[in-house]
Amino acid sequence: MAKTRFFRAIAHTLLSEIYFFAGEYEKAMKHVDLALESDSREEAFWLNGRILLQLGKRDAAAQVLQELKQILTAEDGLNYMWFWYHLQGKLAQIDQNYDMAIESFQKALSLAPLERDLYLTSLGDAFLQAGQPTRAIDYYKKSLSFNPNNGVTTFQLALAYEGLPDKTKALDSYRRVLEIWSNADLEIEKVKIAKQKLAAFSSKPAS
Repeated sequence: MAKTRFFRAIAHTLLSEIYFFAGEYEKAMKHVDLALESDSREEAFWLNGRILLQLGKRDAAAQVLQELKQILTAEDGLNYMWFWYHLQGKLAQIDQNYDMAIESFQKALSLAPLERDLYLTSLGDAFLQAGQPTRAIDYYKKSLSFNPNNGVTTFQLALAYEGLPDKTKALDSYRRVLEIWSNADLEIEKVKIAKQKLAAFSSKPAS
């Protein structure tokens, strides 16, 4: 019975992650709630906090951050503290405290998290929000070295390149976004934006 709950929690967590990255946060929340009902795993709490932030529920996410710390301490799960530091960083981003966000993501990365590419992307996001596109590009490239077909990171890389005078690499990255998600089953907002960016550029008269 315990094994059944464990595997059910993993399945719902994976489904929640799929909906999360597709931007369907209500569906993501439904599955993470089911995951937490089956087994209170650190990853499910971490994902729950991230979904709450996307839904604009900052205080609820802060409460999850506290609960996650208690779970990690009680279960001697300090090896998984990267979840806590990452969620702390995401919360700091919402609060526009980018220095804290950068510090939190760096601490998470120092613990060698399993999904290293995701944490590198988060660090890139924090630098981009802090007005440092060149630093952001460095971390997005590092992230893509682990997972070259990550559409989210490639999209963020395109945004960072837009912060530079030469937009050529931004356009190349938007084209890469469309290539990565060419067979996506779910309608992805970032694909729409990439198409709009490319169309807007092609409609501009040559200088």
